Amino acid sequence: MRLALGLHPLVAEQHGPERERFRALLDRTSFVGEVGLDFSREGMPTAELQIESFQFVLSAMASTAKFVTVHSRRAEARVLEMLKVAGRSPVVFHWYSGSIKNLKAALEDGHFFSVNPHMVRSDNGRKIIAAIPRDRILSETDGPFVTVDGRIVEPTDVAVVEKSLAELWKVSPLDARYLIAANFKKIMEPLRAQNS
Repeated sequence: MRLALGLHPLVAEQHGPERERFRALLDRTSFVGEVGLDFSREGMPTAELQIESFQFVLSAMASTAKFVTVHSRRAEARVLEMLKVAGRSPVVFHWYSGSIKNLKAALEDGHFFSVNPHMVRSDNGRKIIAAIPRDRILSETDGPFVTVDGRIVEPTDVAVVEKSLAELWKVSPLDARYLIAANFKKIMEPLRAQNS
């Protein structure tokens, strides 16, 4: 398990005093997340603060190689635009729920997608997963926001994702795990090279 440094968009009003701390700690981790935008009903009141904060994060990481997970709920196009302007690729879109059009644009820009147990159980999630090439998928739990069998997910619940992906891909769960691990290695290799 590795810790990631993040500024979650749904608490953007708290980011101001945390920005310098984020900048000070950035060199101490290879992982940044969850950062990005949330333009859902819950997030819209702080949309401008979120944009300002995400711009800060992208600027702070400008000359660094990091594994980045982004939150993009109902803000996929804006997140893609900001990533492109910042020259930040690839990142991992976590729990992607946007349009297939924006998903295809993210794939063209080289991005990855992480899949959680909720996604593999919902119709929309399965539709999205089916549109993502195998070599761009990672697994996640997204605890404590996802539950499995009425309890908050645990790290071992990625097995739920692996089993569902195995069924979709018509491979064994072990083969699905190997494919996901290979994807993680693929996204990490350039980061390791730049940070060594």
